[in-house]
Amino acid sequence: MKKLKLIIWIFSISLSTLILFPTKSMAQVPGYMGKRLVLTSDNSFGASAFLLEKAWLRYGGTLEFVIKKNQSIGFNYQYNRSKINLEIQDNHFTYPFVHLKSNRFGLEYGWYKGIAPLGQYVKLHLFYEFQYADDLYANRQIINPDLTDPYAFIIDSEEIRGSNFGFAVSFGKRRIIANRIIVGYGFSVGQSLSFPQLGIFDLFDIESSISELNTLGTEYYNKVSFNNIVMDFCSFDLSIGLVL
Repeated sequence: MKKLKLIIWIFSISLSTLILFPTKSMAQVPGYMGKRLVLTSDNSFGASAFLLEKAWLRYGGTLEFVIKKNQSIGFNYQYNRSKINLEIQDNHFTYPFVHLKSNRFGLEYGWYKGIAPLGQYVKLHLFYEFQYADDLYANRQIINPDLTDPYAFIIDSEEIRGSNFGFAVSFGKRRIIANRIIVGYGFSVGQSLSFPQLGIFDLFDIESSISELNTLGTEYYNKVSFNNIVMDFCSFDLSIGLVL
């Protein structure tokens, strides 16, 4: 975490320096018609829509700055809400699913075949992701209503939280419309580092309220990690924005 914060700090200082004190070479090649900033709305459709039969979608935005004739750096944010099937039970309840919410913050560095930010590109991405499920017990269901009094089980709301980071490489192409609107499409391949055996996806704030809690936590941990890996392995990207 400390290393990631250091990378973000260095990246931020570098971007600020490039914006406030442009070099001579940058002045000669100032991007598209003198415009260096690009603000886009981004949508990524994960491969899990095919592999897991779930339509996963991440959406957010990117602020990109052209630093050389064919290179750029940028910051981006993406949000995702998905359903994680648990399919476990204790003596009284089943716990079928939880809703997982993800907030992703990323840095990127891009190379363009033409004059940035247009044409074919390749980008390297480094991201940090915070994920949580609001209420572990919100969707539980009684196994036998005749034998179980739901009011006899008063359990405080629990939140499972975790974080992970990873990297990706994206390939795509951009076009300009009316010298202002920019549209892009492509795909990304990458890897989330939230492997269960490495313990990067941490669980906490969970009390021993039910007999099967350890099983529930382990199931959640494994399902979230697997979905992250599948989602980040390949995604299809669409974007639209403005050249500023």
